[in-house]
Amino acid sequence: MAKSADPASFWAWFSRRHADLRAVVRDDMTGDEPVLDELLAALQAVDPELWFLLGGDAEGTLELVITAEGNDAAFPAVESVVAAAPTTPGWSVIAFKPPMGFEFEVKHEAARIDGKTAWFQPLSTEEGEFAVRIACDGYVEAKDDDFAYAAEMLLDSGLGEFVAQEVHGIDVVRTPSSPKTKGFLPLRELAEYMAFRRSKAAT
Repeated sequence: MAKSADPASFWAWFSRRHADLRAVVRDDMTGDEPVLDELLAALQAVDPELWFLLGGDAEGTLELVITAEGNDAAFPAVESVVAAAPTTPGWSVIAFKPPMGFEFEVKHEAARIDGKTAWFQPLSTEEGEFAVRIACDGYVEAKDDDFAYAAEMLLDSGLGEFVAQEVHGIDVVRTPSSPKTKGFLPLRELAEYMAFRRSKAAT
């Protein structure tokens, strides 16, 4: 197995090319720019499970988000890379996708889940770990795999990548009539519910 590169090697590459990255953002990047492929290659030389998001204000502060795309086995690598980041004027380096809330929808293949209208029901796995059931309009059982993947993406972005790892199972169903009477809560309240659950477990 090839030896992984040190995080310092990634930041050495970044120091040489961050002006080119800023130019790509300024010119409305399409995703096909060679410098983005180089960025990913340099990052995955440290760990092949690492990815990135790039955005922000091209004339002000740009954000480089280092993400493991929800793969918790790669979380230490994310933390290691971000901890080694040098101070670069005009750049903010962020570990893990930050929480976005649920004012958006996710589409994947035949599935569409609107975070603004979806519901959640707390569940527990056989091992006693936290899980959720997501209820959404338009759910079709024959497309369950598509809906399951869309729900995972929704939680990953809505909760933020680090918090989303606390969810150890996701079930998706069609929104029932009177969801509140069946133990469902609005999905927009999930982050608050999980924070309360953590604080209760700590006492």
